[in-house]
Amino acid sequence: MKVSAEQLAEALPFDYCIVGSGPAGITLALALEATGKRILLIEGGGESPSDASQELYRGEVVGHAYRPLDTCRIRAFGGSSNGWGGWCRPLDAVDFTEKPGLADGGWPIGHSDLAPYAARADELFKLGPAEDEPALAGALLKQSSFRYSTVNFGQKYKERLFASANVAVALNTSLVAILTDGTAVTGLRVDVGGMRRTLTARCYILATGGIENSRLLLWSNQLAHGALIKQPATLGRYWMEHPHFTLGEILLKRRAGLNFDEKSVGFVSPTPELMARKQLLNCGLRIIRSDDAETLASIRRLARVAPHLASTILRDYRQGRSYGAVLRASWEQYPRAQSRVALAREKDRLGIPRVILYWTLDNGDKRTALESARHLGRYIADLDLGRLRLDRWLSNTDPFPTNDEVGGCHHMGGTRMARTPEQGIVDRDCKVFGQRNLYIAGSSVFPSSGFANPTYTIVQLALRLAEHLARLSGG
Repeated sequence: MKVSAEQLAEALPFDYCIVGSGPAGITLALALEATGKRILLIEGGGESPSDASQELYRGEVVGHAYRPLDTCRIRAFGGSSNGWGGWCRPLDAVDFTEKPGLADGGWPIGHSDLAPYAARADELFKLGPAEDEPALAGALLKQSSFRYSTVNFGQKYKERLFASANVAVALNTSLVAILTDGTAVTGLRVDVGGMRRTLTARCYILATGGIENSRLLLWSNQLAHGALIKQPATLGRYWMEHPHFTLGEILLKRRAGLNFDEKSVGFVSPTPELMARKQLLNCGLRIIRSDDAETLASIRRLARVAPHLASTILRDYRQGRSYGAVLRASWEQYPRAQSRVALAREKDRLGIPRVILYWTLDNGDKRTALESARHLGRYIADLDLGRLRLDRWLSNTDPFPTNDEVGGCHHMGGTRMARTPEQGIVDRDCKVFGQRNLYIAGSSVFPSSGFANPTYTIVQLALRLAEHLARLSGG
């Protein structure tokens, strides 16, 4: 049920307090509802986005050009599912393992720990069955796939949560500080329409997103003089995005047999064997079908360097045996300590320091995309399936373009999951090290990212966390 500020002030302590109503927070509330416990779900925004609420997300980016921080995340009921594209895919098994250069980036859990929650995640996203992902014969590449959800978590589950007898939903209720006695969280200081209140619960779950989780913990730890995160060396650090860039263009014969989905996109990614052999991270190459004009332009460009081949491909194209495509990619970035969420001097109207996001891309970040694309190019050339032309910036020391998509608004890391408090902020059950009743949900706990959009894994982790919490409480 929805609760007002007055009802919130009069409420008894809750069993669970979930901060943030994006896919992670809503999934937790839905999964814990059946326990019969008293659950409070608080959201800093309203039922829909507003300029005033979004202004609280304004911040500064230092490094590579990036989207404004108040437009690439949404502070409203449903969180960023209010504006997401619905791309769903679990992480690959290899994504949970140690990889070269990942700086203790292996997960303390494995693919098998999240697989049991796939069916329930599919139900929440309203997804059909996943497709097989066959290998490309003769290449260390495989065809990959995404499924597309149309679920806006706020719109889809609002009616159920607003009517729930066990879940209280407080909108326009902003967390301003997490209070602790050094071993456990004792309450949350919130702002409700300019009034400050302290909310109490048996257990607290922070689910405010891949930037805000770090920001709120950094600020609360500062207020608590280090008593909240006692080993804060990694707090806010190892922040990641999925670089999103155009890599080049392809002319491809239909007999290549690539599968294309409903969006006319074919996905190819390296196999674990290729990743190990070349010391690559994971990469999603996206082959996006071109229209007639774009295809003919690609053939003309090929004719400048290989006129006979271009003539052959043009004939095949006119007979419906070939097509043109743009090659794009979204890939895994190395988690680096210097990529981080930090606090600025300027404060927002709630008195919380604004965000400074330090994020860079360098030639080392090119390598995974470059080698994956080169392997695809060699494959199609060796089998006479077509030709791939890569853009120059990818294979030389030119900087990354600034006029491309750049990133997917996939905010990951900052409160990474780890085996020890020296390596991260939460343990394998998403509990904050050193606090017996504080948990973190969302992609900020990712120690590494694979190439899959994070929302599906966020929901799997939230379902796993809900099961863990219910088991602890005997629910």
